[in-house]
Amino acid sequence: MIEPGAQRTVFVGNRAFVWHEARRAGLRLVESLAITGSYFDRQAAQLGVPVRRIGCKRMLLDTLAALDFDLLLCNGVPHILPISRIARPGQRFVNVHPGPLPDLRGADPVNGAILLDRAAGAAVHVMDDGIDTGPLIARRRFSVPQGADVRLLYQMVFEAERQVFRQALARSFEPDPALAEPVGADSVYYTIRTADRRLQPTDNAALTVRKVRAFATPNQAPVFRIADTDLRAQAAAIVDGAALDQMAAGLDTNQVVTSGPDFLVLTKPDGLVLLDRVSGDLGAIGRGSTLKQSDLND
Repeated sequence: MIEPGAQRTVFVGNRAFVWHEARRAGLRLVESLAITGSYFDRQAAQLGVPVRRIGCKRMLLDTLAALDFDLLLCNGVPHILPISRIARPGQRFVNVHPGPLPDLRGADPVNGAILLDRAAGAAVHVMDDGIDTGPLIARRRFSVPQGADVRLLYQMVFEAERQVFRQALARSFEPDPALAEPVGADSVYYTIRTADRRLQPTDNAALTVRKVRAFATPNQAPVFRIADTDLRAQAAAIVDGAALDQMAAGLDTNQVVTSGPDFLVLTKPDGLVLLDRVSGDLGAIGRGSTLKQSDLND
């Protein structure tokens, strides 16, 4: 077996954290491939690091076919690779995934950990023809901190990715038999759906808060409709107290208790929800305004 430091390694991905670890560890990076427009692409340009930009799956497959390498290290690749068709003898394909496999397979496990109330984490696995299904090499799993939103969780998961990469490197990227387990009925696959980013009258308080925290960024913030106005919220919390309960007296479920320039408090069957960092026209919204069903068109 070729030692990791001697392996001709190609990195491909959309973020630079594991790439930096690979360089620090002395991996022999013969080529770095950046997904066009990604964080890794932008950072490489800022640092003056030469990378090859990958704009589509066909370009990635053609590039890999032309390169001579022993190890492909993936981290944030938005394409499913036909490993059995493209792998040559002696090559190994490894992926660093931002979820605690076999749970939270799919494209958006960080959002999914909050939305579905699951443990978060990261894993390194040997790639096969499935989606995040190859043998596990290293894994870290942890509970989402109370009150955390996706911005914080992303940073925690990126740190976990660095940790599991170092563990995998120490194992020379050999699968760990102790981590072998089938994809069970209790594991989930998660990729963002439009419906997940809509706050609906049927959502209880806990789900409303999880939806907002799972997508608490400007480009993903969940949409909701009050008084025929579409709004977006980037923060949420369940709030309580005798004074608030008095303010909410006489209101029905899904009605506004009070509002301000960028927030409002909404009644739910199981409590009051503060929707904060709200964008949109709140001028026509006041006490008694009602949350309506939001359509699923982006």
